[in-house]
Amino acid sequence: MICNLCDGWGEVQCWECEGKSVFLLDCENCHGKRFRGLDNDGEPITCETCGGHGSLEGVCETCNGSSVLGCERCDGGGNLTDAIEDD
Repeated sequence: MICNLCDGWGEVQCWECEGKSVFLLDCENCHGKRFRGLDNDGEPITCETCGGHGSLEGVCETCNGSSVLGCERCDGGGNLTDAIEDD
């Protein structure tokens, strides 16, 4: 019997990143503001950590960037055994 949770694929969308796997985080140094302050001439100093973008790319730690997880119901096999159907 095919697993109805993963539709027989053996994998489900990651619940943590909702299948996006990569996302943006505010830069730790400039806190998303893109600049670290002003220089002596009053000009903004671009954050060297994020290069003035204000954010850094992060990878989901739950799925390690794959966007999917092994299905727990069928143990990644895609099929349910008779023993699991004891509901």
